[in-house]
Amino acid sequence: MDRSERLTGNADTALERCRACPSKLMQPVQWRRLGEDLWEIDLRCPDCGGTARECVPQEAVARYDQVMRRARLSLERHLEAIERVDPTAERTPYGDPAPDLRILPEDFGPGAEAA
Repeated sequence: MDRSERLTGNADTALERCRACPSKLMQPVQWRRLGEDLWEIDLRCPDCGGTARECVPQEAVARYDQVMRRARLSLERHLEAIERVDPTAERTPYGDPAPDLRILPEDFGPGAEAA
């Protein structure tokens, strides 16, 4: 089978787009180099669970790598903004539960009131 018969996409293929839903978050699960300029990539959508296998040229892989880099940088900027707003966010990512929701030793055993 020659290169053109294996291709499922071209250099402009949007590997980040799910084929089953509107998500732009397709994530690589596995990459395989099939030749000098040919890659097979298994992708999974975190939103709908859809999967795809694409066989694309190196140009598409380079484009996808840039898309993922930009997404990572955007995520890092958002996390930095969150840390500026709440500097304790890193130490206690979910915060403390409200005092009346805490489970205490007194809630069990003799003298515990029924709710």
